Amino acid sequence: MTEVIETISIEERKRIISEKKAERELKLNQQREIHALEGDELSEQYETEIGPKGQKFDLVDCENDGWIVVRRGPAVTYKRFMASAKVDDLDKQHEFVVPNLVHPGKDEFNRITSDRPGLLTASANALIRLFGMGVQEAKKG
Repeated sequence: MTEVIETISIEERKRIISEKKAERELKLNQQREIHALEGDELSEQYETEIGPKGQKFDLVDCENDGWIVVRRGPAVTYKRFMASAKVDDLDKQHEFVVPNLVHPGKDEFNRITSDRPGLLTASANALIRLFGMGVQEAKKG
């Protein structure tokens, strides 16, 4: 391959690289657009089924792994989570989120959050906001 590159002019090499970058950027932009549309579709679906976004449910953006949708469930789940006094404990967050999980299914949720545990915390934080308390207030609480 180095022999081929050496016979190509610098300008041609720059052009090839520029074209490859442009192709990657186009694909990435298309993927972002599709991802945003999927989020909008989920919002529309659950606005109809559950109620207002930000009050009854919320979405967590998982980028390449889609979306997580959580709903405000029975207050007892929130009270139990807050009483544990371990809101930063991933196991406690999992216990809090799973009963309030709408999308994806539990197995897919576990796969996503085992690879990216920050998304578990983001899901717990979304639920805390749905229950009417800011995340920082909950940690003080």
